[in-house]
Amino acid sequence: MEPSKDLAAAPEGALTLMSNDDLTYWLFKPSKPFEGPRPCMLFLHGGGGVNDPSNVRGQSLTRMLDSPDYASKIPHVIIMPIAPKRDWPQHGEKVLSLLDQIISSLNLDSSKITLTGQSMGGKGTWDLASRYPSRWSSIVPICGYINRDVTLRNDVTSLEDFNVSELSTKKIWVFHGADDSIVSVENSDVAVENLKAAGAGENVKFTRYAEGLSPPCKTKVKDLIGHGCYELAYAEEELWTWIESCW
Repeated sequence: MEPSKDLAAAPEGALTLMSNDDLTYWLFKPSKPFEGPRPCMLFLHGGGGVNDPSNVRGQSLTRMLDSPDYASKIPHVIIMPIAPKRDWPQHGEKVLSLLDQIISSLNLDSSKITLTGQSMGGKGTWDLASRYPSRWSSIVPICGYINRDVTLRNDVTSLEDFNVSELSTKKIWVFHGADDSIVSVENSDVAVENLKAAGAGENVKFTRYAEGLSPPCKTKVKDLIGHGCYELAYAEEELWTWIESCW
């Protein structure tokens, strides 16, 4: 499928493969009526979707939008860029440029932008949130990490790029499975602990599933046991209500 560059021609209530000069992306334009400029969501995919639009098309939120019942409840324009290479931090400027282009072209509300992502995209969510905290009305990292190459509680350098003072004032809902065999739940535990210690209080929510499910795909070395909490998180009806309460 060749991506389109015509934003105006993208149909409502469906996903369309699009591109600009830098990135290919999936775009969801909602059919649900909404008064005034629409809100926006930026979704960052997991590692399996690197340079692979068809994989991203089948990931959690993107796949759920195929359901007319699910899609009909969402007023957001949803932008799902496809990373040309791992990891998301190196693509941050291009992602924000794409976001700004779509906000301008579709007359979206720049004060109502949700940032979310799963796994590698959860890391990208923490990264963009830390670097540009004022951009987001709500932040939803799912089975994400800041630096999973270290044991977080034993290495303070793992948090040196975590903008905890500003993020503690933002509305954040973290999701993770306690049995995640790919990205340890400790990554989210430590992030939430630090936000709470910085005074986040009720600004930060944490859903720590006892079992995170196993998505129907495998890495080259093992099953993704417990890593599929994004299948649970994006199905939470309360998530969308909470997002709207953050406006």
